[in-house]
Amino acid sequence: EQAYFVNIPSKFISKDGQTMWLMYSGNFAPNWNGEQIKSNPVGSHYGLVMQKIQLLK
Repeated sequence: EQAYFVNIPSKFISKDGQTMWLMYSGNFAPNWNGEQIKSNPVGSHYGLVMQKIQLLK
């Protein structure tokens, strides 16, 4: 729920342009003002996150 430095480096895009890697950092404050912040999408954490994504036709 807290993503920053979101990018899709061109080096990590498939030749057909349908599959790529989304890179970001997240969850810098899991208990912000007493509110519980969830990892969304699953696998998000404080540090470099790499999520494989595929575009649908």
